[in-house]
Amino acid sequence: MIQWRLIGVGPRPVPEPVHTSVTWLAAAVCAPTVIAAHNLLDDQGDPWLDLVALSALCAVLGLSARLTAAPGTALVCWAFFSLFALPPLGRFSWAVQDDWKRLGLLLLAAGVGTLYARLRHARAAYCRLSSMTQPQWSRPAPRL
Repeated sequence: MIQWRLIGVGPRPVPEPVHTSVTWLAAAVCAPTVIAAHNLLDDQGDPWLDLVALSALCAVLGLSARLTAAPGTALVCWAFFSLFALPPLGRFSWAVQDDWKRLGLLLLAAGVGTLYARLRHARAAYCRLSSMTQPQWSRPAPRL
């Protein structure tokens, strides 16, 4: 038998994701920090290492963000990558084949991080909600 229950009562089973603007602000603060730290340690070495670090940053930021924030997060990280990790430094460079791949990789990382978090939260919510209701056959029989 189906039991109707109000959804608004009690704690929410799935946490609310962070707003898009907060995610983009975190990307705008963390991306140049990651690139600057990597450039100080590696002395303007291989830009692919910067791209891997920014992809990891996009995935981490995606863990608490909405899926609609993924394109903007990837674009912000790509902009800082293009400005400060690729020569000439401080100027945008657009190599069509390479930049589409870089932008796609950053977008994929942000999307995978977000989808992973949504699936993890949904599974945890299912476990919480299913443990709250006991099946009809497991309840003790009423005494007459």
